[in-house]
Amino acid sequence: MMRRAALIWLALGGAAGFALFELKYEVQTLEDELAHLNRAIRSDQEEIHVLKAEWSYLNRTERLADLS
Repeated sequence: MMRRAALIWLALGGAAGFALFELKYEVQTLEDELAHLNRAIRSDQEEIHVLKAEWSYLNRTERLADLS
C-alpha cells in the first residue's frame, strides 16, 4: 500500500514538474512575442508622428496660398 502511494505521489510530482517546465517556456515565448509587438507599435507610432509632421508642413496656409 505504501509503495503504491509513493508511486502515485512520484508520478504526480513528475507530471507537475513537466507541466511547470512547459508553462515556463510558453510564457517565455509569449513574452518574446509581446516585446516584438511593443517594438512594432513603437515604430508605427514614430511613423505616424512623422506623417503628422509632414501633413502639417504640407497644409501650411502660406504654402497653399502660393500653390493656388
